[in-house]
Amino acid sequence: MINIETDTGTTRIKLLDNPFVNDWKEHFIYMLNNAHYEYKNIRFSSVQGNQDINIIKERSKKLLNVIEELNTMGITFPVSIDYINNEIDNLDFEKLDFMQLLNRIHRYCTVVVRNLHVNKSDGNVIELYWSDDDPYNSKFNIRYRDVEKFSILMQQGNLGVHNIDSHIPTPRKLKYLKEHYEGLVDTFEVQFDFVEPEILDLTEDKKIFFKDIQADYHQYASDSDDYDVWIATDIVGKNYQEAFFDYEDPREWDITQPLGHSAGFHVNLSDPPATLQCLIRSKDMQDWFKEHNLNYKTYMNNYPLGNIVEGRGHLKNIKNKCIVTYNG
Repeated sequence: MINIETDTGTTRIKLLDNPFVNDWKEHFIYMLNNAHYEYKNIRFSSVQGNQDINIIKERSKKLLNVIEELNTMGITFPVSIDYINNEIDNLDFEKLDFMQLLNRIHRYCTVVVRNLHVNKSDGNVIELYWSDDDPYNSKFNIRYRDVEKFSILMQQGNLGVHNIDSHIPTPRKLKYLKEHYEGLVDTFEVQFDFVEPEILDLTEDKKIFFKDIQADYHQYASDSDDYDVWIATDIVGKNYQEAFFDYEDPREWDITQPLGHSAGFHVNLSDPPATLQCLIRSKDMQDWFKEHNLNYKTYMNNYPLGNIVEGRGHLKNIKNKCIVTYNG
């Protein structure tokens, strides 16, 4: 049983008993003892506030600060600050141009983070590139001693994009809001914060924080309404549901279901049909898959962990207290 002690009471989660969940549980206990966890409420398909360019300018500051910091490190980001500012000044909320620019910026960040995990250093520099479409002309070097700072900046750049795109309406977001006027897809998520030692060689014991999901675990994936606790969407890019709202191409390498986990989990706070599993089963998303010649499988949604048996409402009102424990 997982217990989440909050300001207003305790939420209890009963886990399923199957090989995947048992493996996840073992890693969850390990992570509780070896890493710091963070929690947040996530609202999918959100179009927050009014369609106001001044709000977009304000919310773009985090992303622009990342690009400016990269410049001071001698690293040129593929999209300049001036170009982004000009696009914001001329933003037309009726078109998808700016959303597509955000998608492109987001992909630069995910491609380089993927390469950071794969490419080896000679002890002095690491060669990386921004774009799979043009790796030669987008390549650059970073000093090995700057890897940790660069990794943090890429994470901040990713968050900077999402800080903006939640305020960008798309026809799919607006259609969903119209059809589900009572609320959006609301979730509560716990994730563990860590720096993977395999990348930075920070430890000698090579602790494993992120675990890949092996193919024979696909049978334990689901898109059923029978479950309300799932593994966290621990993805370098976007899950299919977010990509759908943002008019991404689902065939891109970083549009995916969870391929691994660091023992995080998320909880459905809204009821069907306002859940991620209902959304991915919807005609609109299934038509989107077919449009791009993708054969939908249930593992493209997520892996259920179990159900809340007590106190789901407490997760909606967390202010200062969130203590996560496991008692068997």
